[in-house]
Formats: sequence, structure tokens, C-alpha cells
Amino acid sequence: MQTIKKLNNRYNFIQQLSERKGATVFLGYDEVTGVKVIIKRISKTRSKKENDFSILRRLRHPGLPEINDAFEMNGAMYIIMEYLEGSNLRELICSGGILEEEKALEIILDVLEVLDYLYSMKPHPLVHGDIKPENIIISNGRAVLIDFGSTDNEEASSGFCAPERFAGIAKSIESDLYAVGELLHYLLSGDIKKVYNRKKSVVLSNDIYRIIDKSTKKLPGERYHKAAGMASQIKRIIELRKAGIDSENTIRTICVPGCSEAAVEMAYAISGLKQNVLIVDLDMLSPSVHTILGVDKFSYCLQDFLSGNPMDLKTKCTSVKRSNLKLLPCRTDYENYESVVENCIPILISGASGFFDIIIMACSDFPYDKFFMDSLLYCDIVIFPIVKGVIDIRKYNSMVRFMSERQNILKDKIFFMGMNINESNINSIIAAGAVETSWIGSIPHSPARASLYESGNPYIFSMKKKIFNRCIRILRKTGVLE
Repeated sequence: MQTIKKLNNRYNFIQQLSERKGATVFLGYDEVTGVKVIIKRISKTRSKKENDFSILRRLRHPGLPEINDAFEMNGAMYIIMEYLEGSNLRELICSGGILEEEKALEIILDVLEVLDYLYSMKPHPLVHGDIKPENIIISNGRAVLIDFGSTDNEEASSGFCAPERFAGIAKSIESDLYAVGELLHYLLSGDIKKVYNRKKSVVLSNDIYRIIDKSTKKLPGERYHKAAGMASQIKRIIELRKAGIDSENTIRTICVPGCSEAAVEMAYAISGLKQNVLIVDLDMLSPSVHTILGVDKFSYCLQDFLSGNPMDLKTKCTSVKRSNLKLLPCRTDYENYESVVENCIPILISGASGFFDIIIMACSDFPYDKFFMDSLLYCDIVIFPIVKGVIDIRKYNSMVRFMSERQNILKDKIFFMGMNINESNINSIIAAGAVETSWIGSIPHSPARASLYESGNPYIFSMKKKIFNRCIRILRKTGVLE
């Protein structure tokens, strides 16, 4: 084995692998263990955080090479990493061509898992700064991220580099996730996506392209802010496809927690636009949608769907008079509440596909309700009706923070909407509650609504045109209606 030069009494340089401003990577040899290693030399700069190497030494993850050593010497910093056998993604694409979507998504999930681990480091996140195909090796069946521990002023590779990096802005979580979006595009097309070209590539499925498009937005604030958030969107695609929902599916899904009246009024308003709407009552502890709609008799309900053939959904749902609205009601079922069917929501969406244009899920707002949490993950948007003013806003603010931080639900799909609140008080209520996410308007108070609900009669068929129009305006603000 030919040696270029010795680093110290233990490590020998064998071959230079890459070089760019601020860092050089070598293949080396460890004389103590008798194995090949990767040596990364980083020019020492004031911008380097002093405790980076203490953090690197304790990194342990199957998606990262093991850090064998890290030290300073001769005015430079050195990281000694495990040498991994395997092909990098550039070699994989050049030799075998572009990947199937399933394989590409699997690799990206591996990368995002590693990044989520790095971003969780204390006292500050470890940002990679140079994610590209050459820095990801497929070893033992999984993607391993290499060449990390860079300085803030180290050059990132062009093509996969976020545009703000060229303007001299330091690397960030958002710039890493930009590179991951470019990487996904490359795995599926063999090319990079130009940030200024918003036109969709013909080779990419719509649902996957939406992931790529969001992660590669020109402005960092419009991208994903967490690796786990981007991963949750990819997992959503995978689960929906397992349920038979293909990438070109046009059905739209809305979750309305905690207020069945709001869910019903929105469903009825949409049906007035000549769209086929299915409203599903997912509240097994307190079902009320059928009562609000004045449906006294039904022969097929949520429990029948869960235990039967999903395709029955298209023919056995209850029709609501004078509308294009269908109802999947629910019976009170305490006994089976804790043992609901796994992946019920994807199966429900799959069963409705091709027959309905929109599904509205009316569910509990209890954060440990399985139907509620699955609806948040799989629905296109979530609308929290604010009925009790500041009290509801503060409750749902806390819930949104929890769902964003712990469940990785994206905030930009969550909206707040006033329901039956005096409109003259809206601005002061919003200010006092400090809304955590987007406020999209309010469905006004109606004396007819209150009196008919109290008497047990269906208000929905007496809905005033003003309220009908307000429902449509609110839904258009979310983007779920054109």
C-alpha cells in the first residue's frame, strides 16, 4: 500500500479523494487497527464552534460512519472516520440508471432520519452543509451519509446547493433540506431541478413533485424546517400508495376536529358547487353528524366499513336529501374505541377514490384519539373551528405546537376558523389568543342555527346564502377549492 505521507505515528495518507475551499478529504490507513479510514482535514477558522469535535466523537447512528478520532494538528482540524465499502449514489445512477420511486423514497427517508438525528444534537444542531450523491453511500442495504463536520465557510457543491449559500449565507437546516429535495429529483430523473424553473418534470408523480417543490423553494422560510416534517410527508405518500391511492388521485381531504356543526356546514356548502362530497363521522364516543343532517335511519356506518369490504363505501353510504352529499355515520362504540383498524384513514380515502371529489372528516379533537391523529397526518388540510374564542385558540395553539414538534405535522396545512362568534369581536379574540397558525375567516353567528339545533331539527337546509358563501370563501383560502 503506497503511502503519500504520514499524518502522525498512527495514520497514513494514501490518496486524496476531494478538495474544496476549507476542507480536503483523503483515503488513509490506520496502522494500529490495520484498516482503511477516511481522513478529513479542515482549515481552522474562528467561525468553527469549539465543541464541534466533542459532539462528533459521540455520534452513533447506523446511517453515519463511525468517528474513530478527531483532533487538531499543525493549524488544522482532522476527523478520522470509518471507511465504508459500497457505491455512492452518483455511481449507482450512472451505472444502473434512475431509480424506481419506492427505492428513491426509501433512500431519502434514510437520509432524513440521519439528518433528524444530527439536528437533535446539543448544544446546537449539526448541519451537514454538503448533501450530494457522492456523499451518500449504500452500505449493507441502507443509505449512509458521509463527509460531515464541515465549517460554516466551507464551499458546498454546486447543483445541490441552496441558492442562499452562493450569496454567502451560512448553511442551515433549510439549506440541507433543499439539497435533499434536489437529491430526490436527481434519483428519479437523473438531473437536478433548477430553483428558478417551477415547471414540473414530466417524469415525476404529482405527489412526489410537491415534496420536491416545497423543499426547493427559493426562500428558506417557505421550505421544510425539520427533517422529520419532510419525512412525515414522504411516509404519508408511501402509506396512501399501500392503500391503493396512486399519485394522480385527485380526491381532496379535509379534517375538521371538535365541531361537527362546522364540518357539516362546509360539506353541505361544497356539495352546492355540484361536487360529490362524503362526510365521515369519526367520533366514536360522541357521533352527531347524522343528527345535524336530520338523518334518522341508516343501514351502513363506520363500524360496518371497518369490518367489511372498503369498496362498499361507494354504494352503501347514506344519501342526504337535496344535495350531492353522502354520509358515513357512526354509532357510539365505547367497546371498540381503543382497537380501531390500523391505517383506517388511507383505506377510507382509497375506498372513496374515483367516486367522491372531497372527503370531510368530522372527528374528536382529543390528541390521543387514533382517528384524529391519523386524519391530521393523511388529510390535505386541517381546520380547527374556534367556538369559545380565546379559550379555544389557546387550547389549539398548544395542540398545534405539540403536533408540530412531536408528531411532525406541518403547520402550513393547519388553519383556524371562527365558528358562530360575534364578528365584531374577532380581531380582539385573535389578538388575545395570538393564533399559532393561519386564521382563514369566520362562519358568522346565525339565530336560525341556534334555534333549530336546540329543537333537534336540521338547520342545514335553511342555511342562509351569506353563510354558504362564507364557507366557500374560507375553503378557497386553504387552497383545497379552486
